[in-house]
Amino acid sequence: MSKTPFSKQVEILGQVWFFYKEQIQDHDAWRDFFEYADLGLPLAYLAFTDMCNIKPDGKRIILDTWTTLCDVIDVDPDLRYDSLEALFDASPNEPVDAER
Repeated sequence: MSKTPFSKQVEILGQVWFFYKEQIQDHDAWRDFFEYADLGLPLAYLAFTDMCNIKPDGKRIILDTWTTLCDVIDVDPDLRYDSLEALFDASPNEPVDAER
């Protein structure tokens, strides 16, 4: 079980979707991840911005999206990450540039 609270996972995934959805076109792994997470990322964003409430099925989708993101960037999904930056800093991979 992840030490990153679910609310923080929602925040991080929502930020990934918001900041990176336009920048991933030249990155095969990121493009594949965004196609796979076509429900989880926008759902996390909507929940993070208080535009929806998460039901059990939605929570499962977000948790799966979290695990997949961690796999894509080669970090342990069970560790605690307090921000998007902390998550990316833990990754050995090169970051994707985002306009923020």
